[in-house]
Order: sequence, then structure tokens, then C-alpha cells
Amino acid sequence: MRPVWVHFYSFLAAFVLFGSTFLPAQSTSPAEPVNIKEKALDLFMYNKPAEALPLFETALRQSPDDGDLYLYLATCYEQLGDIEASIRTFEQGLSRAGGKKTHFLHNLGNNYYKLEQYDQALKMYNQALQANSRLPGPYLNRANIFVRQGDYMEAIADYRVFLNLEPNTEQRENIEKMINLLNDKIVLAERQRQEEERLRREEELRQQELLQQVLDSLEESGEETQNLSAGTGDVKEYEQEFDIVD
Repeated sequence: MRPVWVHFYSFLAAFVLFGSTFLPAQSTSPAEPVNIKEKALDLFMYNKPAEALPLFETALRQSPDDGDLYLYLATCYEQLGDIEASIRTFEQGLSRAGGKKTHFLHNLGNNYYKLEQYDQALKMYNQALQANSRLPGPYLNRANIFVRQGDYMEAIADYRVFLNLEPNTEQRENIEKMINLLNDKIVLAERQRQEEERLRREEELRQQELLQQVLDSLEESGEETQNLSAGTGDVKEYEQEFDIVD
């Protein structure tokens, strides 16, 4: 009888040589297709917009009605500094935005703001607030535009609404400073307006008084050139000059 270890090593050698015949066959089915949108989202969440962007573009071509893809793609463009491409993408996806329409409009407003196209930005912020009047961001950004345009009362109103919606905002101190500064400017502007109005009235009165003085002077000098009247010596002198010799 052979020792046990001889039988063991014989088995081990056979396994090494022919072991693959004892193992279950591996599946040869093709790998599952990669979900491009999920891959793009992973890159986006890891702050890799340059890598995510072409994947979002591909996913959008495959699913042109997916509103989320427009939102993420436009945001990638924005993060990469291509503001005009971001605007185009937001506008193209607006009709497919669904419940995210306010976000599309708000971001459109922000992008127009970056391009200093303030009228367009205001238009987008107004539409966003029409869709959702409780959205804080548009109030703050719209107020900043009003300040640039000199509409201080409108700016103060929007700043106050923003603070009501976001009472714990980190920007509260700066916003309150801005409100105080704008109130001071409004008071100063009103004082200047009143002073200008006072000076205008004084000048108007001075001109009217001067006009009356000149008119009185003209009327006084006119009395010395009265028309000829009957019973005066002037008439007699004229008659003598025109006597007809018979």
C-alpha cells in the first residue's frame, strides 16, 4: 500500500494538469452596456465637468426629451466658462424642464447677469418668480441689478423679501448695510430734488418779475407817443399846412 502522501500528491498533480476540466465553465455573455447618463453624473458629482460634458452631450442625443440632461449639460458649460453655450442649452431645454422650470429660468438669469445683459436677466428672474414666488435667489440677484440701474426703492424691497425668505443667510450683514446705504442715497436724492425745485421756482419768479419790470417800462414810454386827438394844437398846425389856395 502506498503512503497517504503519495496519493495526495498524485491528486494534486492531476488537479494542476487537468483542473480546468473540473471547474465550472465561465459565462461568455457580453458585458452589460454602460449607462452613459450615470457615468456622466458620477463625473459631475466629482467636480469633473470637462469629462462629464461629452458624456452628457451623447446622452442628450440619445434622450432629447430628458430635461435633467439639459440642466446638467448647461451647468457643465457654465462651470467651464462657456456662458453663451450654457444659455443656449438652458433655452433649448426650457420646454422640457417640467418641475425644474424655475431652476432653468433662475440659471438663465444668472448667466445673462454674467454677460451684463441686465434687461434679459431681469426678464428671466421675473419669469422665475412668476412660477415660484418663494424662490429666494432671484430676489437677491434682481435687487443687485436694481442697484446698478439706480432703482433703489425696488432694490430695497427685493433685499427685504430675500431676508424674509432666508433669515439665516450668511449675507445678512452685507445686505443690511446695503439697505442702509440705499436709504441714505434716497434721502439725499430727495433733498437734492427739493433744493433743485426751490431754485427752479425762485428763478421762475425772478424771470417773471424781470419781465413785468420791462413791460411796465415799455408801457410808460408808450404814453409819450399818444395818437393825435381833436382840440389840440397839433391838429391846427396840420390844417394850416394843408390849406388849399382858391
